[in-house]
Order: sequence, then C-alpha cells, then structure tokens
Amino acid sequence: MHLYDAIRRYSMLLYVILYGMHLLTGSALSSLASQIALLFTILITFPSLRRTNLIISITITAAALLLLITTGVPIENWLTAFSQNGAVAAIFITVPMLSIPLTFSNYHEDLRTFIQRYVSSPWVFCGITWVFTHLFGVVILIGVVPLMFNLLYENSKLYGADREFISSIIHAQLSGGFWSPAWSAIVVLTYTLSIPWVRFVPNGLILTGIFFTGSMLWIYHSLKRSGAHRIERNTEVIVHWKGVIMTISLTLAPIILILVATSVMNITISAAIPLIALIYPLAAAALLTQWKGYGEGMKQYHDVRILNVKN
Repeated sequence: MHLYDAIRRYSMLLYVILYGMHLLTGSALSSLASQIALLFTILITFPSLRRTNLIISITITAAALLLLITTGVPIENWLTAFSQNGAVAAIFITVPMLSIPLTFSNYHEDLRTFIQRYVSSPWVFCGITWVFTHLFGVVILIGVVPLMFNLLYENSKLYGADREFISSIIHAQLSGGFWSPAWSAIVVLTYTLSIPWVRFVPNGLILTGIFFTGSMLWIYHSLKRSGAHRIERNTEVIVHWKGVIMTISLTLAPIILILVATSVMNITISAAIPLIALIYPLAAAALLTQWKGYGEGMKQYHDVRILNVKN
C-alpha cells in the first residue's frame, strides 16, 4: 500500500512539473510527456476510488474509448483526448497548497475569539460564518467544511443554532461555484472556451450577493422557529487583532494574485493557479519567517492531501 501511494503521489507531482514545462515552453515534446504522465496518473488512480466513483469513472472512460474507436479518430489524437481536461487535473493537484499559509500560526483561531467577544446574536454569528466560509472556500474548496465546522461548532451550540450554523457552511461553500477560480466548472469553461476568468468575477460576486441574501433570510426564519437565543459576550477573552487581520489577508492574497496574473499578466487560469500555488506559500513563509510552518504544511500536503486528489 505504501508503494502504491508513493507511485500515485509522485505520478501527480511529475504530471504537474511536466504540465508546467509545457505551459512555459509550448514544445511538442513537453506536451507529449505531460499527456503520458496524466494518462498514467488517471489509470493508477482508479483502484483508489470508492465504488460509486469507480463505476462512474470506468463507464465514462469506456464510453470515450468507444467513441474514439467508432469515429475513427487517428491514434495520435488519443492522448490529446485523454488530456483534454488536463488543466483541471493540474489545478486540483496544486490548489491544496494555497491554504498552507493559513496553518502557519493558527491565525484562523483568532476568528473564534473575535466571535466570543463581540458577537451575541445567532444570526450575526451565522452571517460571519457564511462570509468566512465563502472566502476560505474560494481557495480551499470542500476543505473549508471540516475547517469551519471544527473551528466554530462549539460556539454554535451556545446560541442553540447548530443546525443553522451547518446550513451557513454548506450554503457558503456551494456559493463558491459562482466565481471561484479553482472550481472545476469555472476551470473547464475558461479553459475550453478561452474565456478570461476575470470576466466571471463581477457577475459571480453579484450572484453570490443574491445567494447570500436569500440564505440569510432563510436562516433568520429558521432561527426564529428553532428557539435560538442571544448570548452574553465574553469580555474576558483577548482578541489578537493581528491574527484576525492575517486571516483575512492570507485568504484574500491568493485570490488577488490570481486576479492580477489573469488580467494584468494575461495568463490563463490553468497556468495561474498551479504557478501561484507553488510560489505563494513559499513567499508567505519568507515574508512571515514561518519556515517551520511551511515545512509542516508541505509535509501534510505530501503525506495526506495530495492523495485525497482522486475523484
């Protein structure tokens, strides 16, 4: 099992490196090498899938092979077909790195103390949960659900609003699909249709605002029915404002960098995210002198998180 995990891990890393070389050089050799690496990665990943995903993946792959055979596509185009969504694979492999700076000093823990000291209303608590889940989720995708749940679930029980708290997390995480550069739907659209990601942002933010309003109205009425209540603020808790500011800054920084890269530097989202995922944590570690945190984050990525990239 250790050998299999190592093969999976390093096949994905090799693919990302070759894909990056292809983006930088545009050479036919690097393109062929990255396509072969992706094909190998796809095939070696099948055994790690759960039953439902395995059945779906094999069925879709078999259908694609049947189409290639029956339509008489030249054999040299098969690798191109297999690598059509290669940008999505590269993004999913590298995007977990974007959240590494958030783990440097547990900055997000200061969000909990801020809520304990200043938030007495369950509705405001759910609203803050919604906003931060959305911001975190834009970068770390589904990983935001366990992060926010473990961070604030105990707080939610103080208000008697644990059900609405969970709804806030789910709604906010789903809303990232309106504009998040790491969501597969956005990646596929920008990649296959050559639409700049920046064009999705304004409408995506408007839709997010509409969804947020509807979600908070539903949560308000749910809180009224559930008997949730206000609580006394804990004025004895000390809020470290540096941690709160750092949490917001480290969350917004990769989004801003991706926006700059795709609009100012005029590179595609499929190139921007893997590039920033590699550079941003390293730059943050250098600026904050958090080399130990960076090393621990990369070890967690190497040992655990990259192996979770499979579906």
